[in-house]
Amino acid sequence: MRYKRLAKEAAWICNLPSRSDRDEKNSFSPNGDNINDYFYIQGEVNALVQDLFIYDRWGEMVFSSEDRFFQWNGGYNNDISRPLPPGTYSYVVQYIGSYRKNEGVKEKRGGVALIR
Repeated sequence: MRYKRLAKEAAWICNLPSRSDRDEKNSFSPNGDNINDYFYIQGEVNALVQDLFIYDRWGEMVFSSEDRFFQWNGGYNNDISRPLPPGTYSYVVQYIGSYRKNEGVKEKRGGVALIR
C-alpha cells in the first residue's frame, strides 16, 4: 500500500481497486481552506457502491452513505455544525466492481485520519 498526496486535490481519497495504479490517501483536514477538506472514494469509475460506513474509535457509526459520489466533511452524519474530534476513523466500503461483476459484493476496509 502506498500513500501519496496530490497537491491540488481538495480531499484525501479512498481508492477502490482498479486496473490503474492505486493511490490511497489516509488523512484529510476539513478546515474550509479547500485543500483536503473532504474524504471520498476514487477508483473504479463504474463501481457500484452498495454501502459506506465510517466509525469512530469506539465503534460508533458516525457517517453512512449509499451514494457513490459522497464527500464526508468530518461532521457527525455529515453535519458541519457537529464536527467530530480529530483522530483516526475506520471505514468499510461494500461495492460491486465494474470489471468482475460476477464476483459479487466486495468489501474494502481502512482508516482515515481527521486532522483539525
